[in-house]
Amino acid sequence: MAGLNPVLEADSLSLAYGGRVVLEGLSFEAYPGEVLAVVGPNGAGKTTLLRALSGSLEVAGGALSCCGFSAAAGERLGAGDRISYAPAYPDVDPWISALDLVLSYRMGPRRPWARPSREDLGAALESLRRLGAAALGPRRTSEMSTGELKMVMLAAALSRRSDVLLLDEPLAYLDLRNQSIAMSALRAEARRGALVLVASHELHLLRLYADRVLVLSGGRAVAMGRVDSVLSEDLLERAYGVPLREERALVPSIHRAGGARERRSYCNYFRCGAPGRY
Repeated sequence: MAGLNPVLEADSLSLAYGGRVVLEGLSFEAYPGEVLAVVGPNGAGKTTLLRALSGSLEVAGGALSCCGFSAAAGERLGAGDRISYAPAYPDVDPWISALDLVLSYRMGPRRPWARPSREDLGAALESLRRLGAAALGPRRTSEMSTGELKMVMLAAALSRRSDVLLLDEPLAYLDLRNQSIAMSALRAEARRGALVLVASHELHLLRLYADRVLVLSGGRAVAMGRVDSVLSEDLLERAYGVPLREERALVPSIHRAGGARERRSYCNYFRCGAPGRY
């Protein structure tokens, strides 16, 4: 992106679990003020990449840098509060309230026993309000649906106002309204200058809200660029290994237009930009 310095850089990055390489030779840059989508089939390495960026997984090879911090082979990235991470499956106390959960994320591991300040409380309440989840504040996490907990976790990530937000499947389990609310909030974070990384399978929404997309498949990056140019039918067929067009389409839909029989594919759904419209 012209005129901007990257806030995140991967240089021939390799990541592994238990000696098994999951991602290899990954090189890319990401910039402040953009929503970068990370897509690909299950097991492609999306969560692995976000875990490495969050500092919970060490680098196996190459180099990774973010917010002025860097990590090489055998090291973990230590960007601290500069990064906010919302995992796909958070391990949360079933007895904690939504507000206390957001506050714990807001304050971070550096202040585990401190009393929240008025500013902390205000930021936590505002994050819940932005997502239409203020009413969940006093409720325990065990009393929430999976979708409600997802919204609370997103509020927790927003409450830090970090330079980089890492969201792993933030749209999973959300209804159409909350998906739109969530992506609008993330788009607003990018407008304030944050880098927002979203790993998701909701390609139709990523077409609407993301600036660029990184496509992973087979442990490697197969494409990166502007959403409209990268998320083509041909590339998605290669990346996911599933036919998406014509009579072979994953979700074919048959319509009649002016008396003529017309077949449209799943990717027409991606292009239309609105759930339910073909």
